[in-house]
Amino acid sequence: MVTIIFLIYRRLTGAAVNAREPPVLAISSIWHIIGMVRYKGDHLKSLSLKYMDWPVFTLKIFSTNIYVVNTPQYIQAILGNTKSVSFYPFHIAFTNRALGARQEIKDIVAHNGADNRYMRTIHHEMYNALQLGPHLIETKGRVVKTLAQYFNDIDASPQTRSLFDWMKVVYTIALADSFYGPDNPIRKNLEFVKHIWEFEEGLPMLFLDFFPSITARKAWNARKTLTPAFEDYYNKGLDKNANAFIAGRARAARVEEFTNNDLAGFEITICFAALTNTVPNSFFMLCNTLADPILTADIREEVSKIVTRTILGRRVVLTLDISSLEEDCPLLVSCYHETLRMCVNATPVRVVMEDVILKDRYELKKGGVIQIPGGALHESECIWGGDAGVFNGRRFLQKKQLSREQRKAQTQGLFPFGGGKHLCPGRHLAFSEIASFVAMMIYGFDVKMRDGGLIKPPPFKVQQLGENSKKPKHDIEVIIARRKDFEGAVWAFKVETAPGAPST
Repeated sequence: MVTIIFLIYRRLTGAAVNAREPPVLAISSIWHIIGMVRYKGDHLKSLSLKYMDWPVFTLKIFSTNIYVVNTPQYIQAILGNTKSVSFYPFHIAFTNRALGARQEIKDIVAHNGADNRYMRTIHHEMYNALQLGPHLIETKGRVVKTLAQYFNDIDASPQTRSLFDWMKVVYTIALADSFYGPDNPIRKNLEFVKHIWEFEEGLPMLFLDFFPSITARKAWNARKTLTPAFEDYYNKGLDKNANAFIAGRARAARVEEFTNNDLAGFEITICFAALTNTVPNSFFMLCNTLADPILTADIREEVSKIVTRTILGRRVVLTLDISSLEEDCPLLVSCYHETLRMCVNATPVRVVMEDVILKDRYELKKGGVIQIPGGALHESECIWGGDAGVFNGRRFLQKKQLSREQRKAQTQGLFPFGGGKHLCPGRHLAFSEIASFVAMMIYGFDVKMRDGGLIKPPPFKVQQLGENSKKPKHDIEVIIARRKDFEGAVWAFKVETAPGAPST
């Protein structure tokens, strides 16, 4: 009888046979698959929240071990381990399945398990171009120059816009100008904006690579349409106007004898990767701030201190200094971090390349897949308190009131940009893009719902598998008009000055 009770207990609690292995969640593979189909990106997060007491647990999906990691200290140990666990198998699979690359290019990417000259050079060029320094300053200057053009197109008369769709266009053109220079394919053909977002929406089916021209028609067509446009861009030598990241990436590819067509086939992934987190995060930061009149007023007061007024001929020029945002606008920065906490539900993945003992406790077996449901930690009441499910723009101003243990838990429990070797290199640019846009919108414009009421943030859409940031379930119709004090003024941005370069 005792034996039967013990076996039932192990079945119900998911206790593993080997004491060093993470406990196994006693749910069948079929139920996991049904959960992923029905709840998509929320499936793993909900399981993680339910079993938050387990630092690591195992899902058995047929013959594969899925190790779900729940605890910040174990997450940091995994993200910092580039020998025993690796992201490269997913990179190889993405190249093979989603990009339509020819076999020679697939072989270059996959050589030595993707730990090769080409991949190391790309990694170096990307981080060098987007780390704090002169290359990043140049790219930020290009971004805000385009943003200013859109802000200056908004006059005093109210204009009705579908906010999320409008922001997609604004950010996509700003990205294209900043990465590829002013003479880029996307600025020449605004239909490409739609294609980039269709690629992102259809990527899960495209990744399956099962008759993609039928099962992922829009994404497949988007890739097919943008590739010749970017090939023409490279054929004409227009990449001489590209930023340091695109230029460095092209150099690395040409060393490996990539053709211009090969290069062009990768560009749609650069575009969607740079946009599909920035735009929804900026959208929700703006909406959640404008939904609170007191928060809006306080941020306007902050931003007013970093805006200078000059006279240029007969025009008043109002210049927002984005280099001062982090230091002089703490409430805006708090709203930014709170937006990432609420909106980023990323699940970093790794493959176990060799048996490894995690922090002297859990044994992870070679061939297993590690998944880290970041959204579960971002929404954990144990870490963020009872209001974890509510947007609190002042949350990150209150850290001094927390205990040392609480501050540590919140610091480790927020990782919207991943970590370790694959810490997102675009995180500094993302802050500048989002904070500068939201700061200018709040300071310079009145934004209301079409009926004249306060902004009502829409609910989140169910996330697709593989999506990092939550998107709105539906767009909202808003009325945007200049604030009366700024009618006729010219908007501009200022970025920090790189050594030997004039400010922008």
